[in-house]
Amino acid sequence: MNPRDEQLLTDYYEKLTMISEEVEKEERRGESGGASSLVKPPENSIPTHVTEKIRIMDSRNVEMIYRHIHKMSATDMRAELKEIHKSPHGSVKDLRTRLTKFYRKEFAQIHAMRDDRIAQEKTRQRFRYLVAVDIEATCEQRTNDINYQHEIIELPAVLIDCDEFAIVDKFRTYVRPEINPQLSPFCATFVHISQADVDAAPTFPEAWSRLLEWMSRHGMMGTDPEASFAVVTDGPNDVQHFLQRSFLQYNMAIPHEFRHFINIKKSFEFRVETLIKGDGRSSIDKMCEKLGLDFDETKQHQGIEDSLNVAKIAIALVVEKDMDLFINQRIVRNRRIPLELPKFATEKEIMALQAALKSRNRGDQKVNSNNCAADRLPFQLKSVNRDEFNTGAYWDCDSCDERRD
Repeated sequence: MNPRDEQLLTDYYEKLTMISEEVEKEERRGESGGASSLVKPPENSIPTHVTEKIRIMDSRNVEMIYRHIHKMSATDMRAELKEIHKSPHGSVKDLRTRLTKFYRKEFAQIHAMRDDRIAQEKTRQRFRYLVAVDIEATCEQRTNDINYQHEIIELPAVLIDCDEFAIVDKFRTYVRPEINPQLSPFCATFVHISQADVDAAPTFPEAWSRLLEWMSRHGMMGTDPEASFAVVTDGPNDVQHFLQRSFLQYNMAIPHEFRHFINIKKSFEFRVETLIKGDGRSSIDKMCEKLGLDFDETKQHQGIEDSLNVAKIAIALVVEKDMDLFINQRIVRNRRIPLELPKFATEKEIMALQAALKSRNRGDQKVNSNNCAADRLPFQLKSVNRDEFNTGAYWDCDSCDERRD
């Protein structure tokens, strides 16, 4: 809040105090038989944008606690439950459930107050930043091999400031793969990354630390409670496959902030039109064309360039198409599958998976090897509808006890 707004707020409170004293005097006069007059409250001299900020300031504690319940210790949760006059007794799971239930209602009320705002204002109030990513990973020209272990080789990010809906910063690091350290000729050509680029790069854990350090400099990842953000991707593969597999490979816990995201392709198809598949063009290319954005075909499949395109698409949907962006997909822990790097299936198991998938698709669709591989991953893809987003249900997780970090 700027100094002028603070002064307006101070003046308004001073008026309220003065009128409160006058009301008390009038009441005493009335009790003693004297004449009494109606004292009117002051006109609201505070601009709407200031009162809105006051309301948001009051709600920040609610939002901050709700978003970080999964990080709270049992001691922290008991202390918070006492503050809201709820029972602080029970197991860690009981405490977290009780706290989540209470703050989910508060969180939903906050979002309900924002439902009448235009798209830009809605998105702005939901997120301080949007982080657009388009990860590149090792690949082979053969696409039906579910045994192939994709490894991240480029980790890019583009930062959108939701105050102005403008790109304000970008990050990029190459990543050195360890399972398949030698890039295939197809991969190097397809993603425009040389063997020298990855040989000189850090492995995934160090690359991830660099990304988090960059985000932290902008207040994200808990360094500033007001710097809420959402990850924006072109489809689910960046989170569901590439990030998940890398975290499993190095036995790292997936940060909750990256377990849900905005699939900009779903947002585009909801507001603009359904994308036609199978014509050899990327979805980013098609979305850019429809939104009137420049697209350089010579730079497609370069992680940082596609991340910039994803960011431009997100901005165009909000500013030009008046669409309020919200989390629409997440990955959810499936406890039936061990939380470890999936073992490669035998040929018999591969055939069984493919047969099951073909049957599920009524035999009229091509078997998708990515779906077969996803069936064996411990975190499964789920959709998030608007109600689940507005109530904060997408934050709920039954795997919060996996505190391995």
